[in-house]
Amino acid sequence: MYCASGGRHGSPQALVADPAPNRQLQAYRAAAAAAVEEARARLEVLTAANDPSAPAIATVSAINGYLAGLPADALLRDAPVTVAKARGDLRDQLSGARHAVEQLVAERDPVLGAPPAEADVVAMIRARVALLAERGRPMIATDAVHCPTAQAEVYAERPPGVIMPDALAAMSWAQPELLVTRLHDEARRVTKDSGRQPVVPAAQRASAVAALDEQILAAERHEEAVLVALEAAAVTVAHRPDADPRAVPAITGPAPGSK
Repeated sequence: MYCASGGRHGSPQALVADPAPNRQLQAYRAAAAAAVEEARARLEVLTAANDPSAPAIATVSAINGYLAGLPADALLRDAPVTVAKARGDLRDQLSGARHAVEQLVAERDPVLGAPPAEADVVAMIRARVALLAERGRPMIATDAVHCPTAQAEVYAERPPGVIMPDALAAMSWAQPELLVTRLHDEARRVTKDSGRQPVVPAAQRASAVAALDEQILAAERHEEAVLVALEAAAVTVAHRPDADPRAVPAITGPAPGSK
């Protein structure tokens, strides 16, 4: 249902192992694109009718959407399949697995939402101003100075397509340090108004989020193993629609949303 290489949880062979352009992945992407449209249509009907199978359709839709959005050179492989140990009640194991996922997500969210370090803000501002300054550099000819222009906002009193001087780009070129200082002052004001939440430097944020994402995926793989064991015991429990699309079909590949 989910895997292209022999069932829901296939053998350890590569699901997609050829370099780009990969014909197998391209063919699967085309099939997934059609499947996701069908799943969305069914999901709308089932959700409107409060059908309990709607979460499962949403899960399939998310997986197919993930597969359809992969770049042509993406490599997918079957992940090692975790087998849930048949000790205790499987429903209790599922509850514990989902609680572990919730805890990890709750640990990650403050890191994602933490204010950036001041040095990172200044670096971002300087990079942005530098880009604007390049755009704002005038072209000096022998008989004229051509200032930068930009597409103007379209208002009722202006016809569409009006070209106006790009004042911000010109200022970035003429007075970059002034603009950096004013933007930095504004960033500090906003940070001060947002409270005393601890800052997280960009490098630390990236590594912390990546580590937590790996732990969340591992926890979701364990959750899926328990769901498989429940299905084998003829107990059907819906998947979480927000589960990582790599966890349910037991594959490894690029993180959702990565380029």
